[in-house]
Amino acid sequence: MPPVRILLTSSRLPFALSLIRNLAEAGHEVYASDAYELASGSHSRYLSGRLVTAPPATETEKFV
Repeated sequence: MPPVRILLTSSRLPFALSLIRNLAEAGHEVYASDAYELASGSHSRYLSGRLVTAPPATETEKFV
């Protein structure tokens, strides 16, 4: 299977770090996204990039 670009949302969740690591080690290009800037998964060395979004619950129009 060729490498795939993957966007993992909610990178603050407990499983995010291991999922990011596993996908990157499998040769995929992984990006993380979360509304919380300090989300642990968003700072993994295995990422190709990260995005900080507006909180969907409180700033829906900005999020969209």
